[in-house]
Amino acid sequence: MDRGHRGAAKRLPQTIKGSVADKLAVLHQHAFCRSVSLTRKAVECHARLVR
Repeated sequence: MDRGHRGAAKRLPQTIKGSVADKLAVLHQHAFCRSVSLTRKAVECHARLVR
């Protein structure tokens, strides 16, 4: 029992780090996609204004 508990405690930080890294990667991707779509909209709006 003690050995298994120790193993779980060792594994836990890695899984937490992994999930946090995954969440950060997803957030970063989402923010990047949003900024790209926003710049695209801004460019289209600017093109309309220039015309």
